[in-house]
Amino acid sequence: MPNKKTRLSVGEYLIEALSKKGVDHIFGVPGDFILGLHVIGDERGTRMVNCTREEAATYAADGFAREKGLGAVAVTYGVGILATMAAVGSANAERVPLVVIGGAPGLAERDGRRIHHMPSADMDSPYRMMQEIAPHCVLLDDPDEAYDQIDWLLMNVQEDLLPGYIELPRDLIGAVPESPHPVTRPAETLVAASRLTAAADDVIARINRSKRPVMWVGHGARSLQYGDRVSNNSAEYRSLIAALERLLDHLGPTADASSVVIRGDSQLVVKQVNGLWKVNAADLKPFHRRASDLMRDFGRADLQWHRRNHSV
Repeated sequence: MPNKKTRLSVGEYLIEALSKKGVDHIFGVPGDFILGLHVIGDERGTRMVNCTREEAATYAADGFAREKGLGAVAVTYGVGILATMAAVGSANAERVPLVVIGGAPGLAERDGRRIHHMPSADMDSPYRMMQEIAPHCVLLDDPDEAYDQIDWLLMNVQEDLLPGYIELPRDLIGAVPESPHPVTRPAETLVAASRLTAAADDVIARINRSKRPVMWVGHGARSLQYGDRVSNNSAEYRSLIAALERLLDHLGPTADASSVVIRGDSQLVVKQVNGLWKVNAADLKPFHRRASDLMRDFGRADLQWHRRNHSV
């Protein structure tokens, strides 16, 4: 996540948060209510890819997400948001981590007037329609809560492999929070670790009892990029990166003052990230850079090796 101590505008923070997660291309059609975000993206080094239609832009972002692990499309209010919905529905059905950023009328304009591109007299109707097909939705209506709302949505989109929607009023794109703070949300209902362990043990026992086990890899595994193209070493790196990202999201603004210890059973990953071994494999270099960058976001991070039988 971006450094919350450096005051960024809401639009700048959103671009930086996506960039930190590997989204260096954002697709879209730069209509009136989203133009400010397209300008910020260009200024901060993100490639803002202009497409002919919003639906085409959303499918392009869908393809980027399938390949990279997260994709984003930025469109304008009303007709722009509505035009993405067929592709968002497809992303929902196929579990693709896709983020739709919809520009919207400013908070100061939400006083009952009719606005260009409104599909009805109800200004909130595009948001409610998107809620039906994008499981994670946020309206950024408070600059002080925007950082946390953005981090929460991006984390959940990636974890659940489901699309999310960010409605971004145009007068918040350049707004700078005065006192950023987290949003209070209901506590998560987590599955007990004992139940997860029991389920994993049962699967392993069934595989071990099989004479010729067959693994049928579904689209969910492919979405996570654990297909034929992924080696054991790259899978180990992906696991480390996912753990670091989740820990940073959990610690929030206290991450850069926190001391953490991360343990893993891959000697190659541990020694490469600690600078003891060179990274010779070309396919591992991007993972090594990403993991090293994330380690530097903590005040102190110590990556240690342990035996495989100590791993969860």
